[in-house]
Parts: sequence; C-alpha cells; structure tokens
Amino acid sequence: MLRIIGDCHGKHTQYRELIHNVEYSLQVGDFGFEYWMLNEVDPRKHRIIAGNHDNHDLVDKFPHFLPKHGYAYFGGVSFFHMRGAFSIDWRQRVKYDQQNGTKCWWENEQLSYSELEQAVETYRQIKPDLVITHDAPTSVSRQMFDSSALSYRGYDPATFTTHTGEALQAMLDIHRPKRHIFGHHHCSKTMEIDGTVYQCLDELNYIDLD
Repeated sequence: MLRIIGDCHGKHTQYRELIHNVEYSLQVGDFGFEYWMLNEVDPRKHRIIAGNHDNHDLVDKFPHFLPKHGYAYFGGVSFFHMRGAFSIDWRQRVKYDQQNGTKCWWENEQLSYSELEQAVETYRQIKPDLVITHDAPTSVSRQMFDSSALSYRGYDPATFTTHTGEALQAMLDIHRPKRHIFGHHHCSKTMEIDGTVYQCLDELNYIDLD
C-alpha cells in the first residue's frame, strides 16, 4: 500500500503520525521549509514531491525528495511525477523576506522552461495511467476550484496561467491518464473530467493506493 499525503506546511508532528505504521508514503509537496526531522524518516519508504512552499536550497540535499520530474515505481505503484507550482502570494513573501531576513520564497519554485519541456517529452514517451504532482493542469484548476483567491491577489481568473499549469496542460493534451492526484489548492475534491479522475488532497488529507 502507498499512502498519498497532501500538503504539510511544516506540520511535521501530524505528518509523522500519518506515516506511522505505513510501509510506503508519498507526500505531494509544500512539506515546509525545515527538514531536520527527515533524518529520522527512511527515504527508502517515504518520499516527497517538492511544491512551491518548500526550501529549494535544501530539497535536493535530502534523498526523500523525488527528482524534479520523471517516472517512478514506488510502493508497488508506477506513476509520473513533477514538482513545483506558482505562489500567488509571492509578492508578500518577498516583502516578508526583506523585512525579516527569513526566506520563504524561491525563484525556482517552478521548474525552468527547459526542464518543463523535458518533463513534457518524458510524459509523451511514457503516457502514464497515474500522475502525481503538486499542481494541476490549467483547465482542471479552472473547472475544479473557486477563483476568489486569485481575484483577491489581483489576478484575472479568466486569463491567469502559470508555467507549471501550462506544462501539465500540454501533457494532458498529449495523453489523458486514468487518474491524477495533486495538492496545492488547499481543499479535498474529486472530479472526473473527460475520462480522467482528478483528486486534490487538502492539507494533511490522504488516500491509500493498494
């Protein structure tokens, strides 16, 4: 069994409870900015896909984090994965960094354009049945989620896009998987769209895949 866990945002005590007595787990990003507690977690059993609210100066120093994108077989499950997303509150985070000297936003929270191109090409070759990422394709986000948070931050929901969302959209245009699991949007919701089941996990919510 593979347990898929939603965003943690530094709530590591609760995370440890969720992986206790679970043989394999995969956390879908926004784990938090500190990772010292991972020294007591077996990276052969418990992995993480980095999100936008992760410390991108440190994530690749911990073996728990999956590579930026690729195809994996883990916990008896095969899936395509990709990290990253866009922080709609990045301006406020930059201001906080400047005022407090404590970093909470990284310019490389999304993959670079060339990395996203590589991810799309890998996806094209594999055409996976299961996708697990931090974010969702643009069209899926628009159908599944309320746009008030975008409006509040000064974005036009009708035209708002991100590099990550558009790359995931390009993948979707190539091939529709049977299932796509992700986090990032801070709610638990499942919707079938054109034959694909999309499942968003809220903070510390989880599902178990047999």
